Amino acid sequence: MGLAGSEGARQPTLAARLTDSATDWPTTTVRWYAGQTRAVRLATATAVWYHSGLPPVALRWVLVLDPQGKFEPQALLSTNTELSASQIAEWFVMRWQLEVTFEEARAHLGIETQRQLKGAT
Repeated sequence: MGLAGSEGARQPTLAARLTDSATDWPTTTVRWYAGQTRAVRLATATAVWYHSGLPPVALRWVLVLDPQGKFEPQALLSTNTELSASQIAEWFVMRWQLEVTFEEARAHLGIETQRQLKGAT
């Protein structure tokens, strides 16, 4: 995705896309927590994120809706615009499980993070 000169009209916010009847919400099955699979609805597209003073960044955004209504809508972003929406959702689930494991190891086993070791001698 070329970014130079790619400014266009501002896209709707992700919050606005949640309620926009024009948003396409295909249902797909993704790998989920505890080795399960789950049907979710995923809306996705690419966008260019601009922030004053910083170079523009190409993003793939993914909105995740639970057809069962058991969890709140979730917005995910990736700078790899070639990934599919389902891959981004699955990687988020995998990463979250890893983060929980690290947090539990720190809390219960006293394992320190690199941040805590930074000033150690």
